[in-house]
Amino acid sequence: MSKSKLSVRDMCYSAIFAALMAVCAQIQIPAFGVPITLQTFAIFLALLTLGGFRGTVSVALYLLLGILGLPVFSGFRGGAHMLLLESGGFLIGFMLTSLLYWAISAEFQPKNAGKLLILALSMLPCYGLGIFWMFRFFSRTVTAWDYGYSLLIFGIPDAVKFFLAYLISNRLHRFVK
Repeated sequence: MSKSKLSVRDMCYSAIFAALMAVCAQIQIPAFGVPITLQTFAIFLALLTLGGFRGTVSVALYLLLGILGLPVFSGFRGGAHMLLLESGGFLIGFMLTSLLYWAISAEFQPKNAGKLLILALSMLPCYGLGIFWMFRFFSRTVTAWDYGYSLLIFGIPDAVKFFLAYLISNRLHRFVK
């Protein structure tokens, strides 16, 4: 979608998915300082269902609400200072992921499984920044082992979330225009 303006329908879809991200951020499993949440599932679902443009708008809206202080981030937290805490790299990474997904999908206009490949590639900057930020917050030098282990810890659940978001988005496409 290459519109320069958002329709009322686009704004509503983006707001619904931003709300879904806020709800899913509260569903979490503790993992070394930064919880594994379902918020990435909601981001994947937004991008796969709404497409790059509207999905990116929903991620931006979610982040803006959190930065303005609404308790939409994990643990019912909010505020601009959240970008400076242990999960700040992942929060910034969500925006990078959505922008990258939008840019690549606009260029190649993938179908079906191609969307998953682009989404997986788009998550790499999020993982890179998020893991680096998380370990730097805990005053540790980040090693290749840290990245590898963290990619397993976060990547395996995200692979399941990718697949579920893909299945659900295929069902939602007939309702979301």
